[in-house]
Amino acid sequence: MNSQVQTIGETASTIKLSQSWLDASLKYLSSVKFGIGLMMTLAVATILGTLIVQTPMAEPGQIEQLYAPQTRQILEGLGLFDVFHSSWFIALLGLLCLNITFASVDRFPGTWEYLRHPQRELDEKSIEALPLNVVYCLKAGRLQLEEKVRDLLQTSGFQTSQSSPAGRTVIFGEKGKYSRLAVYIVHASLILILVGALIDLIFGFRAYLSLAEGERSNQIELRGKNSVVQLPFQIGCNAAGVEHYADGTPKKWWSDLVIAQNGEEVSTKHILVNDPMDYGGIRIFQSSFGSSGNQRELVLTLKDQQGSAPLSVTLRPGETLSVKQHGLSMGVLQFIPDFVMHGREIHSRSNEPNNPALQLEVTDGRGSQWKPWVFQKMPAFHASEAMPYDIRLESVRMSHFTGLQIAKQPGQNIIWAGCFLMVAGLLVSFYFSHQRIWALIRVNENGESVLRLGGSANKNKLDFEKQFRVLEQSFSLGSRR
Repeated sequence: MNSQVQTIGETASTIKLSQSWLDASLKYLSSVKFGIGLMMTLAVATILGTLIVQTPMAEPGQIEQLYAPQTRQILEGLGLFDVFHSSWFIALLGLLCLNITFASVDRFPGTWEYLRHPQRELDEKSIEALPLNVVYCLKAGRLQLEEKVRDLLQTSGFQTSQSSPAGRTVIFGEKGKYSRLAVYIVHASLILILVGALIDLIFGFRAYLSLAEGERSNQIELRGKNSVVQLPFQIGCNAAGVEHYADGTPKKWWSDLVIAQNGEEVSTKHILVNDPMDYGGIRIFQSSFGSSGNQRELVLTLKDQQGSAPLSVTLRPGETLSVKQHGLSMGVLQFIPDFVMHGREIHSRSNEPNNPALQLEVTDGRGSQWKPWVFQKMPAFHASEAMPYDIRLESVRMSHFTGLQIAKQPGQNIIWAGCFLMVAGLLVSFYFSHQRIWALIRVNENGESVLRLGGSANKNKLDFEKQFRVLEQSFSLGSRR
């Protein structure tokens, strides 16, 4: 029997210990101290993520150039090369979300009960202890005074209630009581923002896609992870370009994009740097622009040695053009956008058409063939003197590429909802306050009506004091004590 009692006692003690440990843990998780510590840690992590080059944003080989192998190994082990996607950063956000949730759940019931059952009755000593209070002896009758107090409070926007304890009347007025809930609105908005950020970090991605004009692809490269994701649709670039200021500096990049799904074009948009395209939960940003180094269209003039009028023709890469007027066919063998010779080797200094040159293959109707070089900046030069035609390069239209940043952000709508909710909560918090006024009315031994007026506000106390002084002046007909 004693053994059973002892076992039961030990079990009860163990349960009590577990409950107290759980209560202590929940209390600490909901504490302001823990929340401030989390926010400071997140702030430090954010600073580190800003100062240290992050893998998703780094150029190939940039991290290896900036950091020594030993430093790189330490930073990589701590997850500091991708702070905002690291497991510990996600865990910190989750803990902050729990801290805000537990703090709200812990404090909200008491606040709600306080709002539902306010203290409507105060005695004279309690009113006298309020930050703002005044007492009057008035000649008006008690009923007349009660009516005047109610009218003044209601005119000022207060909701009133009246009680008559122990031979006196207490009129209670309050307004803006639900402004006390603004802090919970802000808490809810923070939770939404954190949840949205967590969803983005876990289920979202940022990737890069480079497309030449006329090209389509559904293969995108994840930034910093050297892996490829296949989209359920193709992104195509019909055209890309850049606009410049008068001094030649770039003004804006643009791309004409098309979305193709199941072989059909389902959406198009002219995107700019700050005007992305959205489709299927994917956001497509204009990120970069440049020349691919390949020609898209060449305009040539051709004339024979008999002095005929020059003929303008347009030649595109990969095609053989038939010139019926002269009985010729021609195609492009080589195109060099920025021609330069290094010894006996031909090179291009850049992908821009600064010194364009091309080698043609020209065939006449008798089977004679020539392979001349044509230079835009040296129109009279021809490497094939035997060719009985004069061919000149008039203009080059280059093929450009557009660099696109592809982002999947499934938590963005939740984050935006949290932002709007936060604005609403802050507006309520800054511009509204919970204001309360108590008016105690009694008749003294001389038969005079005694009015003791007191009030308090939880915020915007200077504004409330002005309102209180206006009410105070409304009773100036009587004598103030």
